[in-house]
Amino acid sequence: SHLTGDHRAAVAGRIRLLPIKITDEERVLNSAAVGRAMTFLRYQMFRKSHRSEPVHVINLSFAVAHSGSEPYNELMEKMRDTLFVGAAGNVHRDFFSGKRVNLDDLDGTLFPAMLPIRHSNAMTVAALSENGTIADFSYFGLETVDLAAPGENILSTVKDFDNPDNPTATGFASGTSQAAPFVSMTAGLLFLMGFTDAELVRRRIISSTDFRPQLNNFVWSSGSLNVAKALDVYDDIIDLVAIDGVRRDPVKGLLSRPLNIRVTLPPEGSSPGRELTFPIEQ
Repeated sequence: SHLTGDHRAAVAGRIRLLPIKITDEERVLNSAAVGRAMTFLRYQMFRKSHRSEPVHVINLSFAVAHSGSEPYNELMEKMRDTLFVGAAGNVHRDFFSGKRVNLDDLDGTLFPAMLPIRHSNAMTVAALSENGTIADFSYFGLETVDLAAPGENILSTVKDFDNPDNPTATGFASGTSQAAPFVSMTAGLLFLMGFTDAELVRRRIISSTDFRPQLNNFVWSSGSLNVAKALDVYDDIIDLVAIDGVRRDPVKGLLSRPLNIRVTLPPEGSSPGRELTFPIEQ
């Protein structure tokens, strides 16, 4: 599919993919069907754990309304070692106001985009346009969306309806559904390196983003995914972050807030990798 092909070259032979059907018998996407899929994933993770193949990352490239009390919230709490990566959602403009859609205004009613509000092992991804800004179709939110990743005119594999046996058909597509798999790929590679803590993997990806002033007021990190920086834990970055977690403009500088130095230590021997944070005086 177009989503699994987003990163086929980078992970060929290294990460195993498990496509899951999330629609009902009528091919309709609804909350109940998603709940059944999540239950299956929980079972699959338990079954695979006996073969030393746990499900480390779940990519959620879809959107469905939910009340916040659905069974998959409980399942997520039981799957604390799994990182859930959700697409923010797509729409060009709000039909009535003509404005971009801000997820912060939706009161937690969109799954999976709202997961980070309730779960620290989840993250939400907006789409980055080709010119480095938030894509015109992408949902956004300072409280709900963690970062942006490439999501416009992404070349990947597609199904050739004229020749279903053709494995080399490709095509372009745009959407936050295309952006989320890039983050899922990065998370999968970090787990492959030996990291075992889903929250640490999430923080690592966010803290290693490239700061983009044009993403201010659109995503929490004000940054876009940098795969190489996220994976370069053996020659680590030093990231200055405000203690309240808000990313700051390094050019303007907001020295009125206390700062930390955050460093991720790579896995070594039996150690799964960990994060160190040091407060500094200004």
